[in-house]
Amino acid sequence: MRLFHQLVIMLSVFTTIIVTVVMLLNFKTTTQFVENQLYTDSVNTSHWLSLSLSTDEEVDFTKMEVTIDAIFDSGFYEKIVLRDSNKNIIYERYNPLVVYNVPEWFLDFIQINNETIPSDITINWQQVAELSVYGHRGNAYAQLYSIFINLIKTFILIGVVGFISLYFLLLYSLSSLKYIQEQAKGILNHKFIIAEKLPFTSDLKSVVVAMNSMVSKVQDIFDKNFQILQKYHEVLYKDNETNLYNRRYLKAKITSYLQSKQQGNGYFIMFSMDGLEQFKKEYGYITYHEFLIKFSKILKTYFNKQNKSLIVRLNESDFIILVQTNYIDDCVNFIQDIMIQVEKNMDDINTGVKNDLIVGSSIIKYSSNDTLSLLLSNSDKNVVIAKHEKNFSIKIDQNKKNNIGRSDFREKFLEYIEKSTFSLDFLPVVEIKNNAENILIHQEVKLSFNEDFYELNESDFYAIVDTLGLTSYIKKYIIEKVIHGKMNNIAINLKEDFIKDKSNFDWLHSKLLSYKKNKNMKLFFEINNDLVLEELEISYKFYSMIKSFNHEIGIDNFILPEEGIDYLKFIQPNYIKSNGMYLYDMFYNEKTGESNVHFYNMIRTLGIDLIATNIDNNEDKNNLLAVGINKFQGTVIS
Repeated sequence: MRLFHQLVIMLSVFTTIIVTVVMLLNFKTTTQFVENQLYTDSVNTSHWLSLSLSTDEEVDFTKMEVTIDAIFDSGFYEKIVLRDSNKNIIYERYNPLVVYNVPEWFLDFIQINNETIPSDITINWQQVAELSVYGHRGNAYAQLYSIFINLIKTFILIGVVGFISLYFLLLYSLSSLKYIQEQAKGILNHKFIIAEKLPFTSDLKSVVVAMNSMVSKVQDIFDKNFQILQKYHEVLYKDNETNLYNRRYLKAKITSYLQSKQQGNGYFIMFSMDGLEQFKKEYGYITYHEFLIKFSKILKTYFNKQNKSLIVRLNESDFIILVQTNYIDDCVNFIQDIMIQVEKNMDDINTGVKNDLIVGSSIIKYSSNDTLSLLLSNSDKNVVIAKHEKNFSIKIDQNKKNNIGRSDFREKFLEYIEKSTFSLDFLPVVEIKNNAENILIHQEVKLSFNEDFYELNESDFYAIVDTLGLTSYIKKYIIEKVIHGKMNNIAINLKEDFIKDKSNFDWLHSKLLSYKKNKNMKLFFEINNDLVLEELEISYKFYSMIKSFNHEIGIDNFILPEEGIDYLKFIQPNYIKSNGMYLYDMFYNEKTGESNVHFYNMIRTLGIDLIATNIDNNEDKNNLLAVGINKFQGTVIS
């Protein structure tokens, strides 16, 4: 068979498969959307109608039936069922499924789930019945069939044009197929590869140029999605006056910030101003705005020196800074310098400003055991005291320091490591299918904290471990335990101290070589998103080595960085973990009530799985399921 014919057959089959898969994926997504809309409308109608029927003071099923008849006759419903408190049917209206202009084979082939949730009817605080409303699937089938026909027509047109284009291009494609092969592999691996060096053969050059054009268009779509998402991210999480992060961002970031052993100890600083509103009225908005901009720049100037500092404008008059450090003196010195500059800025406006505009600050040591509400409450209390004392005062509130000797701690710690005294805890990650079945993906392992270790709490323990540079011992201890125990589907989070030590690369490589002997065993390795951004080359080196053993890699505590997400294309993780609240913000636009597809499209384009973390209640889990996220980690799962 001639090479031309081989290429025509091969690319025709490939194109047909791609077109078919894309069409099926599009149709499947549309079907799921229609089902969700049908479900939402049914539940909303059920809740509304049940509330309407619950307003009577006495139980009157006849009146309920009349009301149900009125709603059923005026709407487009498949069934409305009224049951008593014992689940016995009292009254039922049913409209058979009859769909015009839709063939029977389509109805048989496409199954639309018509689910609902019954709503209770209560009278005088007592449940007397429950109501179930089912939307009619006829309209849904008609819409889906119309979309299906349009998809068929579109993809037939695309297929015909594509096949004709391929036919003429492949007339010249008789040699040097290596370039196309490499580029095709890159596309399959979710890489946007543009062939810089074109083949010498003119016919193959046309094919490569065409593929470059296709990849460029996909890249453009990807970049536009990111730009739209970045603007949405900025509107959602940035204060429009100072361009600092806002309270919503703090709430989305704080959990992962506190719980990360890499960031879980530091200082929570609050600046608060009294008299801003009067200042604005007296000196005008422009002067007020310039003062806030200068203040924001001062905060950035000082606290951007500290790695991983988070600066937030909580409200009009309060500002929050989270600083990851164990040294309070630096923070105090920064605040004192800031207060001097703020006072100078006031004097530049008018020497009388500082008599009316009162600025106070508080410093609280935070740990992984704290919550945002607790930190804010304590900061509010302390900053009120500071402002009451005098203008530009600082209130320092430190937790009690432990008096454990470093050498004693190190000696006992290493003894625990050597004798394998520490045990391991596991936090499962599951995929929920059909809103019910939990499928275990992997379990994240961590050291089980031993509270009899100098009677320290967990956060203080890790703070001392970090200060003494013992973090790598913990990671090695965990990896040794996992490998020697032949554990499977275990996720290990690699910390900063571990990956920055070059000797650990060779150590981990040798351990994975020994683990490789156990066939069908898989591990998952994760690095914090901030650490990946800071140490991209080192992270890539570790990830590449781990991938060479067919293990999976992930990025933990992901939040869209301002620098862009090109690093995801470079690293190519198998999955990313992100706070569930943040993912919900990214997937659901509260202002429009619609799904935000840009984030999902970007991640899907890169072939990355999403895992929502910090899922501590069923409400959060159900909200995320409703927007299409079904992989979770958190206390509600474990």
